Amino acid sequence: MVVKTSKKVSRKVPNSFEKNKSNVNYVDKECLIHNIYIGDQTASTSKEQFSQLQKLINSLRSKNKKVLILTDLRRLGKTSLQTRKIGINIMRDLDCDKVAMFGESPLIRSLVNLMLLSSGMGYKMKFFDNEKDARNWLLLP
Repeated sequence: MVVKTSKKVSRKVPNSFEKNKSNVNYVDKECLIHNIYIGDQTASTSKEQFSQLQKLINSLRSKNKKVLILTDLRRLGKTSLQTRKIGINIMRDLDCDKVAMFGESPLIRSLVNLMLLSSGMGYKMKFFDNEKDARNWLLLP
């Protein structure tokens, strides 16, 4: 299942995220929700992203599956203070078992870690430098 904000996706797992310039959410064959942020984020894109995630979460919950989210922040652009505040609320409201976020920027790592502290969700959400470590942590029992 692919849920994409703003534009249609023709393939199950899009290969050309860069040219689409919009966020992407989908569930893979291991039942991991992939949450990919692309470009600058606004209050509107954050709320839309949360809405799309909720649909995928509800689908997994209805099948009695764990909700494990792999969030790719490598292509994340600018975020405003208002957007980050919304992000903190989303972290608190997200009905999930675990979230592993990853990205290569030390600035993004610091920002995410501050948001995790503010949200109080650090016990089930973590930031990693790469996708492999993030995925491995998600799949730990």
